[in-house]
Order: sequence, then C-alpha cells, then structure tokens
Amino acid sequence: MLVWDSSYSVRVKEIDNQHKRMIDYINLLEASTRDADPKELVGRILKGLMVYTIEHFTTEEDYFRKFNYGKTEEHIAEHQKLIKELNNYVTQFEKDDAFNSDQFMSFLRDWLIDHIMGVDKEYMHCFADNGLT
Repeated sequence: MLVWDSSYSVRVKEIDNQHKRMIDYINLLEASTRDADPKELVGRILKGLMVYTIEHFTTEEDYFRKFNYGKTEEHIAEHQKLIKELNNYVTQFEKDDAFNSDQFMSFLRDWLIDHIMGVDKEYMHCFADNGLT
C-alpha cells in the first residue's frame, strides 16, 4: 500500500492532490486484486485509473505550455510512455492474457514514486516562478 509522504510534494496543491488521488486509485486497485474482487470491478478501477492519469497529465502539460517549461517535450514523452504501458496492461487484463497483478502493482508504485521524485520535481521551480502554488 502506498502512503502519501510530504517529500512527494511538488508544492502545487492542485497537482499534489492529483498525485494523492492517483495513490488512492493504486491502493484501491491493489486491494481489489488482492481480495479477488470480480473482474468487472477491477476493470472499472483500472479504467478509472487510466482516465484519471490522462486528466492529471493534461493538467501538467497545460501548465508546461503556459509557462514555457524547458523540458516540456521530454516530460510529455514520459507521460506517453506510461499511457502506452497502462494500455498494454488494460489489454492484457481484458484478455486475461498473461496479466500479472503483482507485476502490474509493482510497476505502478515504482513508476509513480520515481516519476514524482524525478521529473515532476524538476518543474517545481518553473511553476513557482510563475506563481503557481
């Protein structure tokens, strides 16, 4: 289970709240797969995570463009990479084709924390310099 830690903060309330919500989705998905909930329920949670992740990325990317963030293209490429990975997992899950929930959960946890602590932290100064808090 992931727990929000203040060290994950990018000092933008809107984005921190979105990251917290993504953690909630990941924890809900983990509990659902662990408890062997019906596939339909797990699928809805998985799709909810996908939709919310895209919404979150859109928020960040809109700010990148608005503030002329210097690493916009690299960061968007990271987002696209995750969306592709999520799509692959959703497809595997829907087909029940070699879907490994433990591997998927590990991927999500590691990716989210690594992404926040890595590339997301890089935009903090740009956002702050533009008055976003």
